[in-house]
Amino acid sequence: MRGLSRRDFGKKLSAGALSGLAASAATPLARAQGEVNSAKSSPKRMTTALRDLLQGPGIIDSPSIYDPLSAKIAESVGFRYVELGGNARGIVTCQIGSAMSLDDLAKTTRDITQVISIPLLVDAGGGFGEPAHVFHTVRVLEHAGAAGVFIDDQLFPKRFHYYMDGRVETIPYQEMIEKIRYAVQARRDRDFVVGVRTDAISTHGFAEGVHRANLYLQAGADYATLLPRTAEETKQIPKEVPGPLNYVNGEPGLAKRPDFTARELGTMGWKMLSHPASAILIYYKTMKDAFARLKEAGSLEMDPAVYGPVYKEVYQTMDITTYYDIEYWTSRLGSRGAPGTFDPSFKAKE
Repeated sequence: MRGLSRRDFGKKLSAGALSGLAASAATPLARAQGEVNSAKSSPKRMTTALRDLLQGPGIIDSPSIYDPLSAKIAESVGFRYVELGGNARGIVTCQIGSAMSLDDLAKTTRDITQVISIPLLVDAGGGFGEPAHVFHTVRVLEHAGAAGVFIDDQLFPKRFHYYMDGRVETIPYQEMIEKIRYAVQARRDRDFVVGVRTDAISTHGFAEGVHRANLYLQAGADYATLLPRTAEETKQIPKEVPGPLNYVNGEPGLAKRPDFTARELGTMGWKMLSHPASAILIYYKTMKDAFARLKEAGSLEMDPAVYGPVYKEVYQTMDITTYYDIEYWTSRLGSRGAPGTFDPSFKAKE
């Protein structure tokens, strides 16, 4: 470096340092030695996946789930989307839907969408208020990961007697139309689904229910839920409402309404089928019977040949093998031992 001025010396030194940094930056990072068995990410946004189901051929059905595990179970057996029903979530939390806040619903939505790879459709009831509140509700639930919501034309807040006697009170259809318009405007993702439910058949009769469904679809709703009282009404509705329709099976414990299979409804012209109470009723009865047996007999008498595999299946459904695999390859405290040691014979724990 003799003969160089202080300024030239600085330039050469800086250039050399930069070259060294560039070379080091170009060095590829070591590839992870283990492959994890995590669920593959969907090539579509959940909103788009749900909209494609709604616009595609055939009828689609969904159980009404109430927490992350029930959602994972539904996904594992092949359901293409799940529905978070207000009634089921209210029962499992012992809060009743009428007493649940938007924050409660958003938290449950986040908890569920973090663990599933299929769309979640959320029951937002009356939208938590007037059109401005509905606008906010859609924003919050969309941000929480919901692929869509549906709102109803019942009076808000919903009366507690509804859960005992099934009697409902509906708002004027003009007010509901305003709610729908602002729900549609609120969505940031244009594929986010906004559905509606009208209870007008029970409060004003069949003709008014059909009239409202058509108005709601014209206002921008992506599908409409009606609650026919007879098989004849069920067959007639698709002839009078030219849009995607969702049927809600009565099921034990709900209003007396005909139950149909998805195939039967599909031939009538319905697009969607919801099962709002089955899962939560089975959960309640199974748990109560088991606890009663434990209290009386002192043992549940669980057959290891049956429940041993179930125990493992629960963790597989939770996708714990993904974390096991990562820990195997990286953790000094995990199953593998020293990190970074390649073992071609390694297989994921079953």
